[in-house]
Amino acid sequence: MACCGAEGRWEEALQLLAAMKAERLAVDVPAVNIAISACARGRAWREALLLHEQLRAWCSSAEGRRGGQMLTERTWGATIGAMYKGGQWRKAAELVGEMRRDGLAPNLACYTPALAACADAAEWRPALELWESLLRDGITPDALAAGAALDACLAGRVPQSGLAVVEQLEQVRTRRPPRRLFTRAEAAAALAATPAPPNDTPPPL
Repeated sequence: MACCGAEGRWEEALQLLAAMKAERLAVDVPAVNIAISACARGRAWREALLLHEQLRAWCSSAEGRRGGQMLTERTWGATIGAMYKGGQWRKAAELVGEMRRDGLAPNLACYTPALAACADAAEWRPALELWESLLRDGITPDALAAGAALDACLAGRVPQSGLAVVEQLEQVRTRRPPRRLFTRAEAAAALAATPAPPNDTPPPL
């Protein structure tokens, strides 16, 4: 199972889970986490989401509670990562909220792929909402998370918001953020502030 997860062989991982259930072998959260990770690497986001929902329902059942089974940060992070790989930015952002409603605080490994999914879709508003939520949770972001939020702002043509993200990163980190983040944000903000050249084309007669 571990090899399937590392190599993205999601079909084989699902077959192994099915075989374990058929043999009445214990299928626990770590095993399903590996299968979800395999789906993420294989860009099989629908299968990853189905596994997540099935595992979530089982953990909430009497049998799951008796066994002390519960979804972990790794479960949520792998599923959100699968949504990112599958281009499902809306579901990635929703899962962060669902995780919180289930009583588990999202960590950086959950926020980062959700931010990246929003960046790929140029969805800067939900990206900024995720970024602000991350900061409110007291999580110290890294350059990867900030870069994803910045990418979303630049793709959405709101470079000043992207520059604010980088400045916030500088405020909460003990180490200065990579200069490349400032360079990209400042260049985009300067370009946006540059007035358009006058139109010298004479009006039609």
